[in-house]
Amino acid sequence: MGQTATIEIIRQHLIDPEICIRCNTCEETCPIDAITHDARNYVVDPAICNNCNACISPCPTGAIDNWRDVPRDRAHSIDAQLGWDTLPTQQALDSTAGSSIPAEIAALTALATVGQGGTAPPPWSAAHPYVNLHTLAKPAIATVTGNHRLTGEDASADVRHIVLDFGSAAFPVLEGQSTIREGAGEKVYGPGETYTEAEGAVLTASNKGNVRTRVLASFLLSPGAPQTINRPDSPVPAIPAIPTYLSRSTFGTQPAEFEVRQVVNEFAPGAVQPLHTHSG
Repeated sequence: MGQTATIEIIRQHLIDPEICIRCNTCEETCPIDAITHDARNYVVDPAICNNCNACISPCPTGAIDNWRDVPRDRAHSIDAQLGWDTLPTQQALDSTAGSSIPAEIAALTALATVGQGGTAPPPWSAAHPYVNLHTLAKPAIATVTGNHRLTGEDASADVRHIVLDFGSAAFPVLEGQSTIREGAGEKVYGPGETYTEAEGAVLTASNKGNVRTRVLASFLLSPGAPQTINRPDSPVPAIPAIPTYLSRSTFGTQPAEFEVRQVVNEFAPGAVQPLHTHSG
């Protein structure tokens, strides 16, 4: 009987292009120059990388901490990696393949990281990280609407708070989906999309999806103005939206000229924010 050939499997080190912020830390850290980049992605050369892990700890996002078991003769090439928008999934390996990771080690790693969703958990604000939503080709444009000095005239250092107006990007959806209904019109917004609720507009927001939704809301309020006014004729929702305050800051002279407030609204599946308006 002939012998069955064993396929050599390597644990290929990869960089997640969705999470990488292109800071160049990994390339500067690598002691053997196994990491390179172009205008699009940072990548690891499988022919050079020796899995020393010197780049893992310095990475600020965890993008560098990704691996795929692949046959050595079919490792993801530099050219392929440079064209990725997302990491490839782990492909099923042939039963005759010899893994470079002992089975007991792989089992222990999976058990140790299952509670955080895997070896590289997403940010607290998202079930899945959405990054690089704005690029050089699609920038976020803001107008400086406030430049407030927070220190005295005789202070040795000058601390300022800059207020930026991003126009229509007032309510970015962090995860899930938000359904906005105003009058007879209704529109669904997904992760990374933004919308504005105009002062005095009467509308309702809800989560008609089957996963949690989080929306970051920013408000610029006059002194003493309420943030949200619920309509008394609106029914109380069975599942309400739960706001989580991120920051609440007051700028200007005394009495304050205006107040800037940021809130994360969390919507469980089926949650509804009743008919309401916002002050200005």
